[in-house]
Amino acid sequence: SRVAREGPPGPFRPSWRLCRREWAPWWCCLRCACVRIRKNKQTVLYIGRLVKRKRVDLIIKSAKYLAHTRFLIIGEGIERKNLQKIAPKNVEFLGFIANTKPYLESSDLFVTLSEAEGGFLLSALEAASFSMPLILSKSACGPLIKNGVNGYILDAPSPEILAEKIKSALKISRKMGKISRKIAGKLTWRKCALETVRFYQLLYKL
Repeated sequence: SRVAREGPPGPFRPSWRLCRREWAPWWCCLRCACVRIRKNKQTVLYIGRLVKRKRVDLIIKSAKYLAHTRFLIIGEGIERKNLQKIAPKNVEFLGFIANTKPYLESSDLFVTLSEAEGGFLLSALEAASFSMPLILSKSACGPLIKNGVNGYILDAPSPEILAEKIKSALKISRKMGKISRKIAGKLTWRKCALETVRFYQLLYKL
């Protein structure tokens, strides 16, 4: 709608604010998760299991170099306690959340560096559809990323390098996010299935 794109008409503008990427009355944010998520900080989001092959520790270690950026970790797993021990104050563990939509709507960057995935992550596809830039490993990206255009492809980077890429992506997150959404819109279920089949064919050849 025009209101969602441009904001409310002039006389009403002082009592409205941008909430979940759309204009809404200021009191909306008192009820919705948006006010709890953003806190006026750029937000990096991870959604997935907390196990070693997901390499969540790299994301958490990179957070030490980005003290003014918020990191949200959604998911459960056997590594949670170990990860919490090394996490700085700007990392929050939210556990399992069934409805992640408010977090996808209110975050600025999606990151996952899994060692092995079947084609690409559906959570990354979902993040792209919410206009987020992506930082993914080669095994998790599939056709979702044009390197340096709507995100970055990294394989086992040092925390310092990851922090630099996060910082770069956040500077132009809106521009990158628009491209992510366009790419996600072109991916049909058939294409997703073919990418997964291609991944397993490569494994079979090994």
